[in-house]
Amino acid sequence: MVYEVEGYPDKTSEGWDRRFTVFRRSFWAFGASIEEYRHCKPVLSVDEMFLSGKVRGVLLVAITCDADNQLVPLAFGLVEREDNSNWKWFLTLLRVHVLGADKSPCIISARHPGIINAMCMQLEGEDNQLLKGINSYRASLKVPALTENSNADCLAEQLAKKFKGQECTNTTGANTVPGTEPQFPDYPQFLNRCHLNASVTEDGQVMPACVPGLVADVVLTNYTKSQYNRFLNDTKYSGVGIANEGDWVVVVLSTSTDSGDYSPAPPGSNWAPSVQPFSWMIVSLAKPCVDNFIITVITPSC
Repeated sequence: MVYEVEGYPDKTSEGWDRRFTVFRRSFWAFGASIEEYRHCKPVLSVDEMFLSGKVRGVLLVAITCDADNQLVPLAFGLVEREDNSNWKWFLTLLRVHVLGADKSPCIISARHPGIINAMCMQLEGEDNQLLKGINSYRASLKVPALTENSNADCLAEQLAKKFKGQECTNTTGANTVPGTEPQFPDYPQFLNRCHLNASVTEDGQVMPACVPGLVADVVLTNYTKSQYNRFLNDTKYSGVGIANEGDWVVVVLSTSTDSGDYSPAPPGSNWAPSVQPFSWMIVSLAKPCVDNFIITVITPSC
């Protein structure tokens, strides 16, 4: 069983001989339901029930159905009211604890704006959210915004696929020293698939990160509040490619110089005859705090 309970940090109540934090909301999901979901149809129904007894509140519920069309309760949330913040919080925890990063089920729901807003955030895509966040960070430092580089995108996608399936561990933490990580022996193949020569990537920077559930705010923090921020602060980088697979996201920074613009090799040339070693570090926060994070569970089509 997994559960999370939150209180109001600035509200307390007197009781007996000590003070108590005022309850705000809670989430719980039973282990049997989490295991059962792996064998269920990729369809979820989310709804609410208003409590009308002595204790008021709203019960948020997520259910699915199995191969025999029997309903399977997945997760529950108890909140003070139904609003955007609580729906985003509940659906984020549903993804982190129950669905996992690769699960994008069809969602059947009521018309509450909180659920609709969560859908809109998902439609924008994790990569676009991260790019907007990075550019907002650079704007705060008066550094020009990064523009999308399709060739850097291609390389980021190849690397993200390679990382997919690897667990986030303590050996891939924020204290990793650049240049001490294992290099990809098949990196030349990645360049070849993207029609790139090694000489146009020498000034670029590859930055992978692992975040369970790819919670948007945590992903952004991995780049803006880690050793990676020295690259994001650098004005020499003008382009970016972003891709994600599983719990992994890869950001590739490019420059406007010939040795870092990731321009494709001319037709018929030897795209990747040799590869210069490149330095990258892996950054991972151990456990994301899910309060006020962006929901990335819902897809628009069934």
